[in-house]
Amino acid sequence: MYTKYTEQVKSVLSKTDLENFNLAIDRIILALENRTHIYLFGNGGSSATASHFVVDWRKNVSLKLGFYPNVTSLTDNTPLMTAIANDIDYSEIFSEQLKNCAKSGELALAISGSGNSSNVINGVLMANQLGLETISLTGFDGGEVGRLSSLNCRVNSNNIKIVEDLHSIFGHAVVETLLSS
Repeated sequence: MYTKYTEQVKSVLSKTDLENFNLAIDRIILALENRTHIYLFGNGGSSATASHFVVDWRKNVSLKLGFYPNVTSLTDNTPLMTAIANDIDYSEIFSEQLKNCAKSGELALAISGSGNSSNVINGVLMANQLGLETISLTGFDGGEVGRLSSLNCRVNSNNIKIVEDLHSIFGHAVVETLLSS
């Protein structure tokens, strides 16, 4: 089974256009080096990926450059998310946070397998409205999130497990690129 799955991952990776992934890595590294605030968000496994990126990027940047970058996962404050969901609407859990803390010139990284979750779409819309650069990691056809983002990195697969695996590789590639520079 493992060999079959890894062969599927390799096949999808070979069919995925990596140009935008490379552009996004360059942009994120520039933001990290310039201490530009980066906000990450997503649902479910993508939420876990956002949190994982924050840990890796903060720890490794601090080891390499000697400071903790401004990287925040909007999914890590469960009480705030549930308060917004309860008092406003679940579809606004990311946009409300961005509205209250993000500034023009910062960067938002939306992570969504389908690209069609209303809360992630609203987060990207708010980020665009506030003047943030928007990068998205998607799968499937990229969905609305991919179309709304200034730069979309789409994994060419409808298999959410493979999409999530390749999104995780993206986060690790940021660290590897940073450490090798």
